Amino acid sequence: MARRYLWHRVLAVACVAAACALSGCATSGRARMDGFAGDGGQHLALGRSSLLAGDPASARSHLERAVKQGESAEAHYYLALIEMDESGSSNPEKAESALNRSIKAYPSGQAFLLKGVLAERRKDPAAAEQAYKLGLSEAAPASRTAGILHRNLGVLLAAQQRWDEAGEHFQAYVGQAESKHEAMSDSDLALWGLMLYRQERTLDAQAVWARVADAGLRRSIQQAAGLTPTTARR
Repeated sequence: MARRYLWHRVLAVACVAAACALSGCATSGRARMDGFAGDGGQHLALGRSSLLAGDPASARSHLERAVKQGESAEAHYYLALIEMDESGSSNPEKAESALNRSIKAYPSGQAFLLKGVLAERRKDPAAAEQAYKLGLSEAAPASRTAGILHRNLGVLLAAQQRWDEAGEHFQAYVGQAESKHEAMSDSDLALWGLMLYRQERTLDAQAVWARVADAGLRRSIQQAAGLTPTTARR
């Protein structure tokens, strides 16, 4: 139950972000992709509302009827979100197809972000890296989407021990979060400290780790790095 509630919250945030970004294509110098009116536009609006209300079944029905009226990057994006719901009957193949159609209609940072997540789920880090980097080429630099793309890239590259590259992307994510006064999770702070440590910035790493509220996590990450208060390099 908790997992389904969390996914519905994710859906709500993603819907708001997509509605703001995807429906504003006309102002970015590109052709607006969701300009159709009548039944198509009505079903798109109803599908979006159903997602925000936590009713993916109704949303899928409206969105599928919307795309029968014409190609819509926004509608296909929402359909992909529904098919990625791991708390329900997810369908990765349908999600991938919907994302490809969304990107074909309008290559948004949001859609490439989801492609990266899908690639990570199927254990394909190379495809995930490519998707995240394509997303950064499309997303506005100061947008929340760009921040998440930088974060995901940082985590992905850190898992491959590509510390310098990982640190660059995570620094961009951290800088954006701090500029917007957004709190970072303990796990992100722990990883950020580890990246700094791998770059031989031990004192900076210790300062970041001191912000980790979970004492157990803080101790475990420091022990994994081989650091204790008496062995920290200066």
